[in-house]
Amino acid sequence: MSKKAPNLVLIPQATLVTFQGVTTKVKYDAKTKKTIPADDGKYVATLLIPIIVNIDYIKSAMQNAAAVEDANTPFAQWEKAVKVGNKIIEKNIKKQPDKSPERWAMYKDQWVIECRSTFPPAFSIPEGGRAKTLDESQFALIKSLFYSGCQVAAELNFVANKIDSGKDDADGNDIYNFYINAYHNSLLKIGDGPRLGRKSQDDIFKNVLGGKTTANPTAGDEDF
Repeated sequence: MSKKAPNLVLIPQATLVTFQGVTTKVKYDAKTKKTIPADDGKYVATLLIPIIVNIDYIKSAMQNAAAVEDANTPFAQWEKAVKVGNKIIEKNIKKQPDKSPERWAMYKDQWVIECRSTFPPAFSIPEGGRAKTLDESQFALIKSLFYSGCQVAAELNFVANKIDSGKDDADGNDIYNFYINAYHNSLLKIGDGPRLGRKSQDDIFKNVLGGKTTANPTAGDEDF
């Protein structure tokens, strides 16, 4: 099978969402309904872009990928890696009405790009006007820098796949599923932001460790 031509897109700024997968292979466990580390999984990351940002260049890359894979299938029939955050929230609330809507609040008014790659992305940080690549030996640094909520620039590759899923029982014709996947080739850390999900130990204890703060203005002044 020949290698598919890349449909590369450079995203200048996005919010990174990752609770494990950007540095660890994970997969969904149907029994526990949780994402767990697994050698046969994928490196997973989600990118959030405000819905007010024009992403026609991303749509164009997906259209190109779809046309190369199967020009006869309308673009609307492809399952895409890019989704509308408000629709994700609505769908999840219907599926899990017992869960707090706050758990999906990060998706509100966002384009949501779901990335899954067999190989880890290249991680880099700005240094002297260039992108300094962080190697695998700097795993701890990568994990601390690329947290959920940080700001990144990203190079993505959009690839379309037409998957034969068997025969139709009624007419015997092949049944195909159509997917456009996003692979995160490279991530550049460009800024910090509020952490999403579980807080870090620094965030939890920030008002304990450092004397007076806005939230704790009388630290050290008690007389009892």
